[in-house]
Amino acid sequence: MRERAIDLALLHTPPEVNDMFKQEKILTEPVILAMPKERMLLAPGPDDLNGQPWIVDQENRNPPARARLLAACQKGGFRPNICLEVSGPLAALACVEAGLGFIFIQKSLARIVPDNVALVSLPWLPLEITLFAVWRKEETRPLTKRFLATLGLY
Repeated sequence: MRERAIDLALLHTPPEVNDMFKQEKILTEPVILAMPKERMLLAPGPDDLNGQPWIVDQENRNPPARARLLAACQKGGFRPNICLEVSGPLAALACVEAGLGFIFIQKSLARIVPDNVALVSLPWLPLEITLFAVWRKEETRPLTKRFLATLGLY
């Protein structure tokens, strides 16, 4: 964006606030627990999740997201036993389908979950996915302005 190669970005982790860019939260979505049906927990609490094998996104893909995940788990009263790191939610779902562990996914992915994967909401867990729009403060391109207006940001 600094080099004007792109005009707008949709990010889970926005850049540090600075004089060059504007950013606005455009979506917040709850996170749900996905687990293999053969290891399904009906109403899991923190103690039930301790010791379970966890699949997470590779830390180098988004360190702030990993930090938010671990902080939410700690606040929720458990520590995930990370056994496998993958690249993205679809790879993680495939691992759950294979019975390799538990994951957190955004609720909108529930519609693509395989039949042998169980889902459960954890109202006690303070974790959600947030999406931010980021653009240059002095945006002049008409198409970018129109897109921002569609999002209600311009």
